Amino acid sequence: MQERPPFTALAAVYDAIMDEVEYDDWAEFILELLNQENAKPKTVLDLACGTGNSTLPFVNRGYQVWGIDASSEMLEVARQKLPEVPFLEGTFSHFALPSTMPQRFDLVTCLFDSLNNLLEPAALQVALERIYNHLEPGGWLAADLNTRLGVRELWEGDALEGVAITSEHQEVHYHWSHHYDPATELGTVQACCRMGDREFLEQHTERGYDPDELQRMCLAAGFARVLLYEYPDFATPDEESPRVWVFASR
Repeated sequence: MQERPPFTALAAVYDAIMDEVEYDDWAEFILELLNQENAKPKTVLDLACGTGNSTLPFVNRGYQVWGIDASSEMLEVARQKLPEVPFLEGTFSHFALPSTMPQRFDLVTCLFDSLNNLLEPAALQVALERIYNHLEPGGWLAADLNTRLGVRELWEGDALEGVAITSEHQEVHYHWSHHYDPATELGTVQACCRMGDREFLEQHTERGYDPDELQRMCLAAGFARVLLYEYPDFATPDEESPRVWVFASR
């Protein structure tokens, strides 16, 4: 089985496998919080936008949206899906915005535990500072992250498998296994996929971040307010929370 870099070969089957992810509900969750805070965003930067699934709900609601992702393969799918959206290739900490687009935004989103791909706290700190610098005064960051518990106990049984159907009506057989290394506090998912006679393996590694350190890092990045919640009921996260939503305003 051929091993590929993360989010390369997976791009072709990602939407089929992730068909039930609640992207639209996540957007509603974000916008409900912003409404409670009397924030009225018009421009959105979707960081780590992938194939555009997290971008689409904001496009459908009439926002001006731009997307950035590190994977050219994922962006190729996003551009086919949303040709009207400007998508740029860039990482969390290194992306250059052309003069034809805004340099600051009312809302920056980074969804589906994308920031957990930053395996060192220093890298996450740089990313938060970069995001802060691209927010309008009063603008908001909305992101969800797995906590240390969430990375350690990602799935019951440490495996997921099934069959998904692509938009071209092809079957994708997938088996994803999870391993946690207590020495490094890193969790790695081996994503094995087979479609016809094509097979590939990708390895995705994450570090968990707990609510107290996320709040501390956001404040250190310059954010004026940091709100931490659980989805979907806006409960206060605690030591048993596997995932936390971060809302930080400039």
